[in-house]
Amino acid sequence: MNNKLPKHLGLIMDGNGRWGMHQAHSRLFGHRVGLQHILTVLPICYKLGIPFVSGYLWSLENWHRPTVEVAHMRHLLQTFGPSLVRELHQQGVRIVHSGKRTGLTAEELAVIDDGVTLTQNNGPNTFNIVFNYSGRDDLLHAVRRIAAQGVAPASISENLFSQMFSTPLPDLDLIIRTSGEYRLSNFLLWQSAQAMLYVTETAWPDFGQRDLEAALRYYQEALEYQAEVRAVAEG
Repeated sequence: MNNKLPKHLGLIMDGNGRWGMHQAHSRLFGHRVGLQHILTVLPICYKLGIPFVSGYLWSLENWHRPTVEVAHMRHLLQTFGPSLVRELHQQGVRIVHSGKRTGLTAEELAVIDDGVTLTQNNGPNTFNIVFNYSGRDDLLHAVRRIAAQGVAPASISENLFSQMFSTPLPDLDLIIRTSGEYRLSNFLLWQSAQAMLYVTETAWPDFGQRDLEAALRYYQEALEYQAEVRAVAEG
């Protein structure tokens, strides 16, 4: 790979439930494997030189799924979450969280907060756990914070607005969505304004280094094309 890599990569880790069904198991099995697969993909990202990765684990809309699936996801966070935190801490990864705290149990918040606190001095590699999240809700959160501070309308800038989100991070450069659907699903809407979207038919549990490198080649070729267009336009 050349040195034109995204600084901030977004992963919409889709297809876990369908993958589980195709493996003659269940959707719940697929979700467990998908969560564990994070520990396979993240080290590859960091080794290649991508310092910020945001993984979409659970949206606000996902709470409308069948009760058994919701209960299983809560159970996974509480049982597998601590080992995920320990492993990432051992790798020197900083953990942050994007998403609402309301609606989560004390046990779920403890897993997230323990991960953030334990790894706060790690870095530069960062994993943003996007859990209990909605891009629209995050935008409303930012607007409410600005309103509460009494900021004059003329003083509201993009930079100020960016600092009002639940977890301020660099803008996304590339978003990879697995399992073939071409949509953002309310994922980091403000931060994805200039991001490139790469969609692969591969389900998240099967997503590996070759798939990641294919996405990065797409990103690099798109950057080269944009540079050529600018050069022609500038004469």
